[in-house]
Amino acid sequence: MITNTNPTAHYNDDLDPFTYTTTSQYTSNKFYRVIINIGALKRSTTGYKQYLVYRKTYNTAINTSKAGAINVQFGINSTPSIGSVTVNTPVGNVKFHIVKADTPFLLCLTNIDTLKVYYNNLKNILVTPTKSIPVVR
Repeated sequence: MITNTNPTAHYNDDLDPFTYTTTSQYTSNKFYRVIINIGALKRSTTGYKQYLVYRKTYNTAINTSKAGAINVQFGINSTPSIGSVTVNTPVGNVKFHIVKADTPFLLCLTNIDTLKVYYNNLKNILVTPTKSIPVVR
């Protein structure tokens, strides 16, 4: 995770693991930064509510010219993109496809490879061609 906050810190680990919560974790109230998602192979994505929080700070508009161009698979369900936004992340500029889903900014492996970034797990840093960035695990 490329952030200084732990988005799961407010959860109670004593809860029954088989219960289903209907509350939204990634709301439009708090920006959780960018999370590296090794399960996302080809497209970096974010949920619409997290985009709204990002937009409040960085005043960035959605590019809707290619809305619906991709479908993002979450488990057994998929959802079409409603547009995209380019974000200046600590590792470089990344295009995030915005979907109507409860998800943070998820950085995909293709973007990580394109930007020539790798994770040094012994030092907990992301290494780019020009700098190193601390990672919160």
